Amino acid sequence: MKTKTHHTLVTIILAALLVPATDALSQDRRDRGVPALTVLNRIASKFGSQTAQKIVRMRGAYGQSQPAEWWVVVHDPASPTLLREFWIGDGRANNEGPSDEFYPRQTPAGFVPIKNIKLDSVDAFELLNREATKAKMGFDSVNYFLRCREFSSEPVWTLQAVDENRNIVGIVDMSAETAKVLRTVWMYRDRGPRGPLRIIDSDLAGSLVTAPRNPPGTPLGVDESTLVKPEEPPLDPLLRNPGTEPATSTKPSDENPRPDPSPNPPAPAPKKPSDPLTEEAEVVPLD
Repeated sequence: MKTKTHHTLVTIILAALLVPATDALSQDRRDRGVPALTVLNRIASKFGSQTAQKIVRMRGAYGQSQPAEWWVVVHDPASPTLLREFWIGDGRANNEGPSDEFYPRQTPAGFVPIKNIKLDSVDAFELLNREATKAKMGFDSVNYFLRCREFSSEPVWTLQAVDENRNIVGIVDMSAETAKVLRTVWMYRDRGPRGPLRIIDSDLAGSLVTAPRNPPGTPLGVDESTLVKPEEPPLDPLLRNPGTEPATSTKPSDENPRPDPSPNPPAPAPKKPSDPLTEEAEVVPLD
């Protein structure tokens, strides 16, 4: 009897120890999410290998490090909009039907052949983490966007670094074909969440500063020495040389000068005695 009771207690203890471990493993899997190439393989496995051959857009939000769910838009000649959207998450892949996200309001930037995607989202995260370390920027999660580079078939990853308050603090564009970093943008708030925003954009040479030391009136993130100062207007001749009279113009005056707009116009010139319209005019007797 004691032996049976002993085995029962051991079984209960082992079950209690294994359940939390299993839950922790499941939570860890949810936190890590699903890589992009795994998502495309799931679509091809369930809906056919030709389904995801031309990708318009992939999107995943708040990955730690990978998103738990993805939305994928692909080219589908059987769709009335030529596009179809799929949702992948929680081990499932669903056909969401024709996508109206692009046509007719806008056209896709292009179509990415799946064979051109050499950089998986896991590798893209490592590149983002490297650039964030160089920029001394921390983040909590990542938004993922895959699209085609305009007028080409090159896939481009755009990763948004998000802080714990879900504010975007950085954006990194990189080629999903060559792993080349194309552009970085970082948003700093040196005085806390409500402080002024300082933006460092790799495409803008004037914004590459390390600290907001700009004087009042200078935009944050812009080096004062790079600003173009407007030319000063020429000084008035009287202000340039006080006590001197301005040069007299030699340009002939108009036959009908414009009236003086000043509130105290000059007095009219005295009329000549020979003027018949004046009272002082000389009376000339008629023959």
